[in-house]
Amino acid sequence: MLNNVNQNCIQMKNNCEAQNETAELKSYTEREKKELRELVSKIILGMGISPNIKGYKYMVEGIMQATMRPELKLSVTKGLYPAIAEKFNATPSQVERAMRHSLLLSYNKDKIMHVNTIIGVNIFERRSRPTPSEVIYIIAECIEIIKERGKYAI
Repeated sequence: MLNNVNQNCIQMKNNCEAQNETAELKSYTEREKKELRELVSKIILGMGISPNIKGYKYMVEGIMQATMRPELKLSVTKGLYPAIAEKFNATPSQVERAMRHSLLLSYNKDKIMHVNTIIGVNIFERRSRPTPSEVIYIIAECIEIIKERGKYAI
């Protein structure tokens, strides 16, 4: 499935309009962080994940960190989960479990497909439930593409 994700992200990048200037992804102002948090929250809420469960805040934080620090997308279990766990005073396994639970709820409500409509490419299919690391990777990649296009609004 991850190869499909990479191919779909490449397809999305090819479909994007080229801009002369691209923003540096690693340096975010407070305003940009706030806009990023709002965008990520909209996506997660659109997936049917309720803000009153722990998985919601872990997913938002995970996607934000993966977007601001792209190297974390490739070391989710060794880098990203421990960073989230440290921030929320939890263990990496608790973080991963809470995210899996929130995705299960989203999948059972058929809301996971919301991401497909946002990015315009069918990445998630009904027959396969994505893992937290796949969702974080895909959404972080899509946010980078949105940022390159200069559009934060969904």
